Amino acid sequence: MLLYYCLFSLYALLVSADFDIYLITKDPDAPGFGVIGWQVVDPTRKACPDPARTRMFSRRTDVSGNKIGIRCVSETVLGGCEPLRGSYPNDIGLMEMHFSDTPKIHYTIYRSGHGKPWEMVGLQGEPGGYCEPAPWPPSDQAFSECGPFTLWKKMRCHSFLTADYINDYNRGWHP
Repeated sequence: MLLYYCLFSLYALLVSADFDIYLITKDPDAPGFGVIGWQVVDPTRKACPDPARTRMFSRRTDVSGNKIGIRCVSETVLGGCEPLRGSYPNDIGLMEMHFSDTPKIHYTIYRSGHGKPWEMVGLQGEPGGYCEPAPWPPSDQAFSECGPFTLWKKMRCHSFLTADYINDYNRGWHP
């Protein structure tokens, strides 16, 4: 098993991809206002992702076992996990992401010291890459306003995982 993780880690270093993590809210004037979930998006995307046709991960307080979703823990009162102008992504303490059970894709982003990248670690302690909180105010948030939806960029992750792989339809998710 250790050999598998070593080879997997080496592969991750050689083949690197990126993905962004966004918190999605719906316009206050639209029906169903409020936080509707999280999305994993390819950072090279040039157009708004359609929340109705892009995989949405539930906002959860527990993603253990078979609970798919994202758990975000803030270190401050306003917190980096909220859709507020004063909610700085740098205030996120950890972000636990359970994307799939088949295969198991479950990683946690842990806050590191100042100036160091945040580690993305799997359930067995295997490295999954590293992440950085999105800059605030947003400097590269090309599609923060997408129709009735607002996308709040929270993290940029550098990993062997891609947004396409995480959002793959073959694992049972369909719009």
